[in-house]
Amino acid sequence: MADTLAEFRSVTKDLKVAIVADWLASPGGAEKVVAAIADLFPDAPIYTTIYNPDKVTQFKNRDVRTTWLQKMPLALTKHQYSLLGML
Repeated sequence: MADTLAEFRSVTKDLKVAIVADWLASPGGAEKVVAAIADLFPDAPIYTTIYNPDKVTQFKNRDVRTTWLQKMPLALTKHQYSLLGML
């Protein structure tokens, strides 16, 4: 597997990659997928609407960029409802 990963990184080293997730507010399956993709592209920033570093700890050392929704009241605890304002 190490040869495969090294080969993958050599092929993709010149790509400009950004990772996008709807929200990173609680640990779950989607967060594991984002973490796996982030491991493949360690320099890629992660864009998301809301990020809770206290609950989703695997991204603490990553460049996570959030939107204005992060600053809304209850965004970290009731993030699904805060997105209704965008409709």
